[in-house]
Amino acid sequence: MRTSPAILIAATAMITGHAALSDTRLLHCSAEYKARADWFETTGGNPVTSGMMRSRAALFFHSFEQSLGPQDWNMNTGFGRTLSYEPMRDELALAALTRLVETFPDIAVLPTCMEDSACRDCLRLPVN
Repeated sequence: MRTSPAILIAATAMITGHAALSDTRLLHCSAEYKARADWFETTGGNPVTSGMMRSRAALFFHSFEQSLGPQDWNMNTGFGRTLSYEPMRDELALAALTRLVETFPDIAVLPTCMEDSACRDCLRLPVN
């Protein structure tokens, strides 16, 4: 019995969830900048730098939500947005902080974006 490719594509999309259809790099970059903002705030770093990182995190997160399309993040139920990717982004931010500590074990000052490949990749990623 042969299955239509269109049915397989539709089933895969339904199983993997809405985020699979979006640009998840935007979510990862939002997490990267959130992790950096959290680091600066926790260690008493420069509040201007922290604010800039927090703004970039919000910009990437907004772009990620826009990449989902209105049918994915606004289910028209009368209750507004029903799906939230913020917990996923927060988990990714914690993973980014862990990666930074493991990559730079003698870390006293957070590496700049130019010293961190994940952050450099985010600088190159266009956002809406």
